[in-house]
Amino acid sequence: MYAVTKNQTPSGHGDIGANGGANLSGNFNVWGSLSTPLADQFTHACSDIAPNALNDTSTGDIQGGKIPLPEALTFDDPPPISNPPVTNQAVNSSTCGTTIPTCHRVGTTYTLDPAPYGNLTLFGSGNTFMFSTGTYTINSINMISGKLQIAPGGPVRIQVAGASLQAGVNPISINANFNVNTNGVPVPSNLSFSYNGTGTVQVNGETYGVVYAPHAFVNMAAGNWYGAMVMNKFSASGGASFHYDLALLDNFCLTLPWRVVSMSRNKY
Repeated sequence: MYAVTKNQTPSGHGDIGANGGANLSGNFNVWGSLSTPLADQFTHACSDIAPNALNDTSTGDIQGGKIPLPEALTFDDPPPISNPPVTNQAVNSSTCGTTIPTCHRVGTTYTLDPAPYGNLTLFGSGNTFMFSTGTYTINSINMISGKLQIAPGGPVRIQVAGASLQAGVNPISINANFNVNTNGVPVPSNLSFSYNGTGTVQVNGETYGVVYAPHAFVNMAAGNWYGAMVMNKFSASGGASFHYDLALLDNFCLTLPWRVVSMSRNKY
């Protein structure tokens, strides 16, 4: 876990946090702090029935130390998606501009406009899939091979429903052969995925962006992620590295449902 500068020092600020426990093994380094309630950190390995334990058998270190939280943090649900399309849509030369009318092709570049999409599949090692600025509602997205780029102007917000998926199909899947938002000078705040379900979000490959999936399991088995994530459970293995982008503190936000944060009454 690193900061965007990849400083392997306590000042790297590659902080992680958990409302529950953390299980660190192998050569796992956190170049920042770990924030968690840590209620029973030294008694047993963390699990669903012991959610606040810290099981650290790694040869690495938590450079910024452990920070006990006074209470668990709460996160708002992403906006609901009503009646998402559930048709399978593979983007290729036969479907672009025909069965997918919001797709436009020039050579091996496929440009998608903001619109509702079903189960979207992107593949082709030489293909570029350009997402125009705006908000997309997608039932699922499977990025197999090629690269996803953000059109000039950004940002792109992808809202994923994950409705009625077959067994083994993830709402969000990024293959190790896929690069996401790596064109030019990559800006993680230009791309976000939000998902309100409990399915698995599989992220491999080279990606600059943000995932907001407070109820999901995020599995990262390879590659590098530059940006930030909010999830229910997280697993990083196979040499995967996560780099937090400090710029997101100032230049990124998601539009979530409104809620009352304070009330007052005055008598005149």
